[in-house]
Amino acid sequence: MAHSKKFSGSVRSVQFSSDFVEDETYALSSDFVVDSDALEITSTKDKEPLPCPLCGKGYQILMMLPCKDSICNQCLAAHIIRDVTNRKKNDGFECPICITIIYPPVKGKPVKDWVDLFPKINNFLDESSIKVEQMCEICKTNHVYREATNYCIVCNKLYCSACFTKSHDSQSVRSHLHTKFTREMLLASVTRVGSKRDWKVEMIKSIETQSLMGGKKEQQWITGGTFLPNGDLVLIDCRNNQCLLYDSSFKYLSERSLPTEPWDVCHVKGRQVAVSIPKSKEIVFLSTGSKIKHDMTVLCNIDCWGIASMDVQHLILSGYDQLEKKQCLCFMNCDGTKQVIRHMLQVEGMVNYIAVNASRTRVYLSSSQVNTVYCYEINGKFIFKYQHEQLIIPRGLDIGENETIYILGSKTNSLHRVSKDGIVLQILSAGLPKEPHIVCFHRSKTQFLVAGIHCSSSTCQMFKLHG
Repeated sequence: MAHSKKFSGSVRSVQFSSDFVEDETYALSSDFVVDSDALEITSTKDKEPLPCPLCGKGYQILMMLPCKDSICNQCLAAHIIRDVTNRKKNDGFECPICITIIYPPVKGKPVKDWVDLFPKINNFLDESSIKVEQMCEICKTNHVYREATNYCIVCNKLYCSACFTKSHDSQSVRSHLHTKFTREMLLASVTRVGSKRDWKVEMIKSIETQSLMGGKKEQQWITGGTFLPNGDLVLIDCRNNQCLLYDSSFKYLSERSLPTEPWDVCHVKGRQVAVSIPKSKEIVFLSTGSKIKHDMTVLCNIDCWGIASMDVQHLILSGYDQLEKKQCLCFMNCDGTKQVIRHMLQVEGMVNYIAVNASRTRVYLSSSQVNTVYCYEINGKFIFKYQHEQLIIPRGLDIGENETIYILGSKTNSLHRVSKDGIVLQILSAGLPKEPHIVCFHRSKTQFLVAGIHCSSSTCQMFKLHG
C-alpha cells in the first residue's frame, strides 16, 4: 500500500539574496540553515563539505568519473575493488550511481590505484574550481586517457603529443594551424570545439504512442520522459494517469497507474525514478524493473510541476506556492523530511519544466505563459533569460552536449539549441512532432527524444546528433 510522508518542521524567517523574496522556509534540522547568498542547502559550519551520495558523510576529496557522477575517494576506492572482484574482470568497473562501465584512464595500473587516476573536483559544486583536464580525443577512442597538449584548429581536435605527431606527419596536414593546449585555454576551446559549430540532426525513429502501448487504443498525452542508464525509456501519460516503460528499441514493457494528472519524471538512481503530481502535491517514487513497482509517495509543500535530480538523495522542483501565490523552487531530500522553498522575483508566469546542468551549478526554468526560459546559478544569481520570436509557449527543456540547452517551442513547432551563455546557436523548425512538448536526452548525449501532443494524441521521435 502506498504510504506518504509529510514534513512538519519548524518555520523561521530567512534573509534571501537580491534575486529572491524574503520568505518563510522550513528548517532542515538543527545542523542546517539556508545560506543567505545561495540556493543550495549548506551546513552551518564554515565550509563544511556536502555529503557523498554513497556514504552520506562529508568528503574532502571528490572524484569525477567520465559519466559525470561524483563520489568521495574512499567510497570509490572500495567500490572499484569490490566491483572488479565480483565481475571477475579487471578491465573496468560499473559506476555505482548510473551503472555505466568506467574504464581506468591509464592501462596497466593496479586496481587499487585506479581511484587516483580520475580528476579531483571541489566539493562545493563551484564550477570555476573544478580541476580541469581535457583528454586526447584519439586516445579516448581506445579507452586510454592522456592529457591533451595540442589543439589543431583545422581538424578541430585535441591531441596528446604522440597522437599529434603521428596524425600530422603527412604532407597534406603539416600546414594545419595548431597551437599548444594549456589549462587556461580550456573554457574557450570547449566553446569553440563543441558549442559554436553546427550540428546536423537526423530523425532515426518515429512512433505513434498508441502503438507503443502494445496496440491499446487509448489516446495519450506524454508530458514527461527520462532515459535510464541502460537505455530504457520512461514516459508519463498525463491523460491516462500512467507511467510507461519501454526498452531501448521502444518495445513496450509495462505500465503503472498513478494519481490524477501526473506531469514530469526524473531519474534518481539505478532504476528508480520520481514522478511529480501537481494536483495532489505528491512525488511518487517508482522502481522500473521487469514491472514498475511503487516504492513510496512523498508529500510536497508546493504544486510540483517540473522535477530534476540534484543527486541520489536530493531533488529540485519547480511549482507554485498556493499560500504565498508565488512561483517557487523547492529543494528536498528524497524522503520529504527536509524541504526548502524559494520564491522567485524575476520569474513571471507558471514554470512548467526545469533542467539542471551536469555539474549541478545551474538551473533552467521554462515559463510558457511569458514565452521565456530563465537561467539561475544554484547559488541564486540570475544569469539570463532567453526569448525568441520563434519560441512561443516553451515547454520541455534538457541539457545536451557541452551543457548546451535544448528548448521546445510548442506553438512554433521549434527546437532551440542555446549555448550555456544564453546565445541561440540553431533552431530546428522542420521534422518535429506537432506541438512538441518534451525533450529528453539519452545519457550518451548523442540522441534525444521529442514527444508532441496534437489532436489529443502523442507522437514520439528519436533524433541523432551529428557534428
